[in-house]
Order: sequence, then C-alpha cells, then structure tokens
Amino acid sequence: MATVLVLDDNSHIVFLISEFLALDKHTVVRAATPSEALGKAGTSKPNLAIIDYDLPEMNGFEVIKKIRREAWGSGLPVIILTGVSPAKLPAELGRLPKVKILAKPVNFPLLSETIKQMLG
Repeated sequence: MATVLVLDDNSHIVFLISEFLALDKHTVVRAATPSEALGKAGTSKPNLAIIDYDLPEMNGFEVIKKIRREAWGSGLPVIILTGVSPAKLPAELGRLPKVKILAKPVNFPLLSETIKQMLG
C-alpha cells in the first residue's frame, strides 16, 4: 500500500488516524510538529500526507508550500484536517491541486474514501 505522513499536534488524533491507516496496510510516518514532519517526509518520501491546519510553528498551508518546493513533494496529494471554519482558511488553499479539506472531528468513512480517491 502507500506511505502516509500524518501531522497533527494532538497525539490522540495522530494515534487514531495511524491505527485506521494500518488497518488498510499503509505505512504511517507520524509527526507532531511541522519541522518534524518536514524532516521525516524528506526521508520517507510519502505517497500522501494528512496534515492538521492549525499547528505550532506554521500552519498546514505553509507546510504544504514547503513540501511542494521539494522535487519529491511537488505533486504530493494532501488531506488537510481542520476544525477551523472554511471561511477562515486562505482561499488559495482550496485552489491547490491535489489538496482536499476535511473537517474535524474526523469522519473515518469519508477519510477512507478521500484517501482512495487521492491515491488513485
């Protein structure tokens, strides 16, 4: 299956999503901060990233921009999970290619379907 980067500063959410992904035999790379995620992603070269929007250091949009500057990450599909109102998210975020925005709390059937669509 795929290698999936999971970035959220809430360890409980990271654990739940990681366990959910493991059921489908995905390899999970866990991170609690953007800097940790960027370092691990550079090494693991994930096939998909699931990123919280509201993070310490930088927001999820800024993380995506940094990943997309890398050759390996230029076309990386990303799922943004957020409790932030869509009206408060940058408009550019919704226009990025291969980016889907899903609301928290996590709807696992919707997350599963979105993962399948994004991985092709």
